Parts: sequence; structure tokens; C-alpha cells
Amino acid sequence: MISEYIEKIFSPFLQSKISFDINGKSIKKGKLILIAIKDFHVFFVLQTDAGDTKQFILPLPFSVDKQKDVIAMDFTLKTLSRNNNDVYFKLRTTTKTKNTRFFDTIVHCKRVN
Repeated sequence: MISEYIEKIFSPFLQSKISFDINGKSIKKGKLILIAIKDFHVFFVLQTDAGDTKQFILPLPFSVDKQKDVIAMDFTLKTLSRNNNDVYFKLRTTTKTKNTRFFDTIVHCKRVN
């Protein structure tokens, strides 16, 4: 199941300083303290440089891929539709009720020195 895989893949990143990036732009940075999965969300507890703890919440990704020190969480519609053109077209033409920055993107999580 994807929830166990996400916990396993992020376990080496615990107590490391990490950055979440979308299209090369950093959206959240901090030291990864805890990861938890509840319902359809992944909760990351990060310690900032100022010493505060912040919670960063992501929806469950459709796919997760790890390459060296970078984890790619895929939220693209192509992955959701499994390259079925009919399903992909229906997903693209459906109106969004809520605007989110994770829609049809890939979020990269990488270690920061």
C-alpha cells in the first residue's frame, strides 16, 4: 500500500534538513521531525531554522519515486489516469471547485546541506 511505502521511503530523511520544491521553487524547508499518514493526507512535522515546529500537509500522491536523495511525489493527471487518453481528457475538462498548488504537478523533496 502507498502509505507504508511513503513511510518507508521517507524514514532515511528523518532528522535531516529537507526542502519541498515545485518547478524548482522551494515551498517549504526545515528539519524533518515526524511523518504521519491520516486518511488521504501526509503530515510532515518540520523544525524551522528559528526553532519553531510547523506542520506541512500534502494530499496522498498518485505515485512516489525515489532517486538517490530526491523523492518525487507525483500529482499529475497522466499518472492518475494511467495514460488512458479517455480518462485523462475527462479529468482535464472537469471544472475544479478548489484551486490548489498541487494540481497536476510533481513535488520534489530533497536533502539540503
